[in-house]
Amino acid sequence: MSDTLQKQDVMIGIQEVSVLTGMSRTTIYRLRKKNRFPKPHEYSWNMLRWPRNEVLEWIESHKPKNN
Repeated sequence: MSDTLQKQDVMIGIQEVSVLTGMSRTTIYRLRKKNRFPKPHEYSWNMLRWPRNEVLEWIESHKPKNN
């Protein structure tokens, strides 16, 4: 895969965000409202998309730490 394609981020909808995080839509929106989840890009009043890499980074940063 070219460097250009790897640097471009894939935008994903709420269904994929829910699958990746294991959280319900309601929980994701609640966290978003409290600024505790990556901010989506708003393409219209009813179309939100998240950068996949930001969601994956958020998941990684919220994994329990093993001592």
